[in-house]
Amino acid sequence: MSRSNVSLKEKIAIINASEENHLSARALAKRFKIGKTQAAHIVKNKEDIRAKWIDGNNSQSKRSFMKVDGKKIDELCYEWLCRARSQNVPISGPITLVYKEKYPK
Repeated sequence: MSRSNVSLKEKIAIINASEENHLSARALAKRFKIGKTQAAHIVKNKEDIRAKWIDGNNSQSKRSFMKVDGKKIDELCYEWLCRARSQNVPISGPITLVYKEKYPK
């Protein structure tokens, strides 16, 4: 079986089929043309998947690349950008390194 990425909408369909029809991971894998391990993982993590669905995440997204550390880095960069812009510091090229050394947090 080839590797396939399943969207959030498809994961919800797999979870619903699992609960309504009491299907095993093997039966889900065959029905949705995914791997057995992937089907088992989706059913195992159904609460997290449903929480993403309820939160209104993009139903067509296949993966969530942003981890907690990545979000923290984004927040810090945005805060730095706001401080630099409020001080009328030009934001381009090497100035970012100079500014970071000159104005540490």
